[in-house]
Amino acid sequence: MFKPGSACFRTIFYGLTPVLFFFIFCAETKSEEIIDVSNAWIRAAPGGATMFAGYFTITNSATKPDATSPGLGANTPRAIILSSVTSPYFKKITIHRSVVRNGMAEMVQVKKFTIQTGQTQIFEPGGFHLMLMQPTVKVKTGKFFPIKMKFQSGKEVTVIFKVRRH
Repeated sequence: MFKPGSACFRTIFYGLTPVLFFFIFCAETKSEEIIDVSNAWIRAAPGGATMFAGYFTITNSATKPDATSPGLGANTPRAIILSSVTSPYFKKITIHRSVVRNGMAEMVQVKKFTIQTGQTQIFEPGGFHLMLMQPTVKVKTGKFFPIKMKFQSGKEVTVIFKVRRH
């Protein structure tokens, strides 16, 4: 039989080990969501305000193809979908986009926000932004607030937003 230390054991052990590592490595090559969020800030508002706007830059930096998403081919890059945003310091947070219709500016709520592989989206005044409603604490210039971004895949990213004037 195969006794540890025997020539037969060494041949099988050392011969199969690289094969096992190859299969383990290949099993881990599915797409990884690499979500970069930067420049996160909340616009300061007058005292007593119950609504604030949050801005940030988000990048989908995934580079590997995804063979696990339904309906996608083996070499299709993965889009990430921001599906909700929460914080213990605001009772409700929604994603909005400022648009101009018939010469009038308005905000439109966005239920889910998709970011394709390699794409960067800047959430900024006059465009996409977070509406932070009904704060549970005072929101003052210089304070920091954690905000959790939840993605359709189940991934969650907590981002620290700083309150500033502009």
